[in-house]
Amino acid sequence: MESNVIVHRVVRDKKKPGQYIEPHIHSFFHYLLGLAGHVRIHTAETDFVVPPGGLAMLPPGTEHSIHSLDFSCSLNIKFTCEGPLAKPAAQFPLFVPWIGDYRQMLLKNLLEEAVLQQAGSAELASLRMYELLLLLNRTESATPPSPPVDVGRNSKLKKALDLIAIQPDLSVTELAAACGYHENYFSSFFKKTMGCTPRHYINLQKINKAKDMLLFSDCNVTEAAEQLGFSSVHYFSRVFHQLTGITPSEYLSRGSQPVTVNVVHNSNTPTGIFEFPLRDPSA
Repeated sequence: MESNVIVHRVVRDKKKPGQYIEPHIHSFFHYLLGLAGHVRIHTAETDFVVPPGGLAMLPPGTEHSIHSLDFSCSLNIKFTCEGPLAKPAAQFPLFVPWIGDYRQMLLKNLLEEAVLQQAGSAELASLRMYELLLLLNRTESATPPSPPVDVGRNSKLKKALDLIAIQPDLSVTELAAACGYHENYFSSFFKKTMGCTPRHYINLQKINKAKDMLLFSDCNVTEAAEQLGFSSVHYFSRVFHQLTGITPSEYLSRGSQPVTVNVVHNSNTPTGIFEFPLRDPSA
């Protein structure tokens, strides 16, 4: 199936209790992922509340208003979709209360790519959206799938990966001991199996967590470094820069509130207003 999905806009916005956006209509798809708090969306057809992990899926031409019920944070994606997926995407339910961790990761990655603005970011963002639409279009399973992780049949390697996920501040020595291996053998075996050293893999997991913390929480650079077990903010910044191409301070600055990013803006971008003004509740 050919991909004809183009992500034009990615917005992460916070709203105070009672703040709202008046009824409006887009000429493009508008998806809203709940990150924190709750927002109520009203359409001509229905009225629903989007909690953290819930997804509103508003097709083009759907008039809707958005009201924040408490201190809320959401990720808004504006995109166009043509070709074979356009019709089923327009018929998706307007709201899914929980889309699963993997699908949330796909949507969060849109903002990460938009903030990084590296070579291919626009294309990757659109491909993530395309993958999400393909998953949503599946009917054989009502349960969102988990991302596949192939660690072979080695139970000790799986234990190592599980430990890294839970305690990313473990040293390679501690990790090897917990798995019953000598450090040198463990490092050699890990690199042969995973394609990188244990330290590099640990740092990758830490930086992935750091990006999530910096974009989707109120955590600052120092707090992220401390929570992830880095020996110093300087070392954390150096590793972050090596793996992403920018410093964590730059990353946080680009993604600081309010963040509005055009992933792509070209001749295919629809005309009209992307963002409507946020209104405060009446005094």
